[in-house]
Amino acid sequence: MKKQKIILIGIYLEGIYPSGENDVEANLLAPALLKTSADSDPEIAEKYETKVFNLPSSLSGEDIAELILQENPIAVGYSAYIWNVELMNESAKLVHSASLGIIQFIGGPEVTYSSIEVLTEHPQYNFVVCGSGEARFKSILKNDLRPEMEPQVNGITYLDQNKQIVQIEGIPVPEDMTQIPSPYQSGVINLDDGQRHCVFIETFRGCRFKCGYCMWMGDLQSKSLNLYPIEQVLKDIEIIYNNPNVAAVYFTDSCLFYTKERAKLITDKIETCKFKHPSILTLDIAFMDEEIVDALQKMDLGHQQYHFGMQSVNMETMQLMDRKIGPKLFKKRVNMLRQVDPNLELSLDLIYGLPGDTFNTFRKTVEFALSLSPIKLNLSPLVLLSGSSYWKDKDKHQFVYESKPPFLVHSNRTYTLEDMRKTRKFVLGIIILMYFPAIRDTIYKMTEDYVDDLIDEAVADNNFRDAVPGLGKNLFNTRLGLIEKFIEKFEQKSKLMLDVDARSDTEQYS
Repeated sequence: MKKQKIILIGIYLEGIYPSGENDVEANLLAPALLKTSADSDPEIAEKYETKVFNLPSSLSGEDIAELILQENPIAVGYSAYIWNVELMNESAKLVHSASLGIIQFIGGPEVTYSSIEVLTEHPQYNFVVCGSGEARFKSILKNDLRPEMEPQVNGITYLDQNKQIVQIEGIPVPEDMTQIPSPYQSGVINLDDGQRHCVFIETFRGCRFKCGYCMWMGDLQSKSLNLYPIEQVLKDIEIIYNNPNVAAVYFTDSCLFYTKERAKLITDKIETCKFKHPSILTLDIAFMDEEIVDALQKMDLGHQQYHFGMQSVNMETMQLMDRKIGPKLFKKRVNMLRQVDPNLELSLDLIYGLPGDTFNTFRKTVEFALSLSPIKLNLSPLVLLSGSSYWKDKDKHQFVYESKPPFLVHSNRTYTLEDMRKTRKFVLGIIILMYFPAIRDTIYKMTEDYVDDLIDEAVADNNFRDAVPGLGKNLFNTRLGLIEKFIEKFEQKSKLMLDVDARSDTEQYS
């Protein structure tokens, strides 16, 4: 019997890891894990041939649709994220127009919490899978890709024969991670194909926290972590870190060291491998200690080394986003890190447009962040991720935001449009300085005697709403004051104005 073909589509952003190297293929986990799970079931493997298309986002919808149609599949599945869902919608529409007989379905974080809206706006899809998909992908394959068949699968939203939307209720049971084989050990992700690869490793799912801007947890999971078998993870580490074709490794865990003893087994295993590939991890400043720093020194932490999410240190803002990591903890942990590793390279994430913040309080967060001498500040606008508590409370916070992905926020109850206009100019100036380490480090050196006073004062106060620029000091003796003076001179000399007079509804941020 000839097998029926199913195409699984993943679309990645090029040139992220390693930075600027567009020729490196990013091997997305979601479609690979779906295929690996399906192939592990003898009944499914006998009936279906599942093929993964791992594609760069530089392709057009027409390009992707053409690749799909050449394969003559019976079904196509899309793994949607905020950066690729529009491209997937375009491709799926073209496939639907060309061949009505092809079943199309979509899943992933970007559609899990808006499945009814997805099918209303995009009837080219037959159904939406909400939440994780490995076990339910197998279940729906055994139902011949017909969601209406018994036994019905929880968490599926579909179009019935009359084009009416039907939502199958019930929260999907968390995956049994012992039943998800490794795509590296099965060969679904082939690292010996002559290409250079950015590979992703997932050692567990879930997060211990529920920050307002993030949908990592959502409503479909508890705060417990769902762990892969450690033996499988360690075998994956051996395969990846002994392969010369790997250009970068990205750990997708919310923080590897939420499972500290397991994490130490992983870093010990990396130390025994042939290659120290550049590796990117999400780290949590609250969990850092000397033991973890020692473990991390067994790895090559890539281009930003110790990277933490600060987001904001304004007390009201932190309360609204359900975070408790303020300036006191950052000061204590960064001091400890630099005692253990004097050459530490620190980078920090900050978000502007958060509820509770204003331009002035965001400016104070930046000033505090600069006082910690980071090599880079990643300054990002708030986006409303579906499934996050901000998304659910968007009316309460009075968000003005774009109606299409990435749902960029333009203002909220406390952060006005004028605040946002001033912030964009401010942020662009900071970014410019961070690209010139010689200038950045000179400013740090000029102000090093002042920095300890700034940190102590900020830590003692821990409420940035009423703070004034420079915390009462000479503005041009502060790091932020010198940066702003530099940008002012840059504008005068270059005749290039960084200001934005009016916001655009189609603004794009990278």
